[in-house]
Amino acid sequence: MPCLSRAATWSRDLVPRILAAATMRAHAAGAVIKAAWKGHVDALQWLIFDRDGPALRSQLMLLDHEGRSAAELAAMNHQHAASAWLRESMAAEQRRGERQQQDDEAAPVSHQ
Repeated sequence: MPCLSRAATWSRDLVPRILAAATMRAHAAGAVIKAAWKGHVDALQWLIFDRDGPALRSQLMLLDHEGRSAAELAAMNHQHAASAWLRESMAAEQRRGERQQQDDEAAPVSHQ
């Protein structure tokens, strides 16, 4: 896969190639971790949240084989914008999950 420069515009034509290169492996290196390591915030947004994307929300919380999150890996590779975006997204997802749990607990139970 060719290296993308920071100035390169994100192209949906590259997505199948990126996803093929970043499929889950035995050491838990998923597409989100790969995009985070390279600092591709546009790709991360598409991979995780875009309606046309694969909706890989579960990979937000995925850890690599050494227990590091995608946000930590991005920071290790000096991709601070990607790391910050991932941390904010992880916090938002956690809040969303907590709200959903509260809503589920508050919902009346139907006895049929």
